[in-house]
Amino acid sequence: MGVVTDTDTGDALAMPTEKQVSIRLPESALARAEALVDVLAALPEYQAFRVERAVVLRIAVLRGLAELEREHGTAAATPKRRVKSTEAEARAFYLSQQRRAEREEKKRA
Repeated sequence: MGVVTDTDTGDALAMPTEKQVSIRLPESALARAEALVDVLAALPEYQAFRVERAVVLRIAVLRGLAELEREHGTAAATPKRRVKSTEAEARAFYLSQQRRAEREEKKRA
C-alpha cells in the first residue's frame, strides 16, 4: 500500500509540477471517497494532516495509475518515482504541507 512519490523532493501528493484538473466522476465514486475520509482520518498515520475528499481522490488516482502501469508493463511504470508505505506517505505529505504553508507565509510577509 503506498502512493507514487517524487524522489527529488520526497513530497507525496504535492508534486512540484502539479496541475489542477477537472474530471467527472459518478456520484457513487464520490460517495465512496467521502466515506473513506473518516476511515483514513481515524488512522494514526493520517492524523498529522486534514483528510479531505480531494486527498482521498488524489491518493486513489496515483495508486491506480501505479497499478495500471505495473499491470500493463508500460514505460511509465519505471519513472524516477517510488511507492512508499502509508506511514511514510503520511509523514511526507505532512512535511510537504508544512513547507507549502511556510512558503505562503513568507509571501505574505
